[in-house]
Amino acid sequence: MHLSILYECSDSLVMAILQENIHSAKIPDKDNKRPLHQAIELKRSSQVMFALLKAYPSAAKIPNSDGVLPLHMAIESDASSECILAILEANTDAAKLPGTNGILPLHYTIDEDFPSDVVLAILAADVNAANIQDTNGVLPYQKAIDAKMSKEVRCALLLANTDMAKIKDDNAIPSLHKAIDSRFSDEIIILFLAFYPECAKPKMKMANFLCIKPYRKKFQQKSFL
Repeated sequence: MHLSILYECSDSLVMAILQENIHSAKIPDKDNKRPLHQAIELKRSSQVMFALLKAYPSAAKIPNSDGVLPLHMAIESDASSECILAILEANTDAAKLPGTNGILPLHYTIDEDFPSDVVLAILAADVNAANIQDTNGVLPYQKAIDAKMSKEVRCALLLANTDMAKIKDDNAIPSLHKAIDSRFSDEIIILFLAFYPECAKPKMKMANFLCIKPYRKKFQQKSFL
C-alpha cells in the first residue's frame, strides 16, 4: 500500500490493493506513517483519501512522525475541501488543537481564505476558538472582516463570540460603525444591535446614524428572524 502511494501509482491500483487487503490502511511504514499521512503529503486524489479513511477512520486521530495530525496536514497542504471535511468528521477534536506553527485551524483557514463550508465546519467543531486571539492578538471575527469572508462566516463567528460587537479597532472605532462603513449586510448589523445595543449610542457620523435607524426598527420588530 505504501509503495503504491509513494510511487504515485494510479488511483485504480491503490484502490485494488486496498480492496484486496483492507487492513493495509492501518499498517505504518518505517517512519510510523500511515497510508493516509502519505496520501495527504503527496496530495493524492479525494477518492484515495476517502477510501483510506473508510477503511481505517482512526487514522484521522493518529499524528504522523512529526507529531502532526491529519487535519492539520490537510489544511496546511491546501487539500481539497472535501478531504478536509472528511478528515474533520473522523476526528472533530483535532479542530481544538494548534497546528505546526501553533495556529488553530480556525485562524489558519480564515487567514488563508478557505471556502466558507470549511471554516464553518471547523468553527462548529470548536466554537470556543471564536473567543481565542491569534499570536498577534486578533480574534477570528476581526480576521474575517479583514479577509472579507462571507456573510455566513461573519454571522457564525459573531454568534459564537457575542462580546465581539463591543470591541473597537486601533482607531477606537466600534465594530458596528466599521460594519456600516464597510456596507455589511443587514443581518450582520442587526446581530450587532441584538448583542450590544449600546454600540449604537457612541458618536458616529451623521450618515451612519441615519443608516442605523432602519436596522434598529427591524430588530425591535424582530423582522429579521
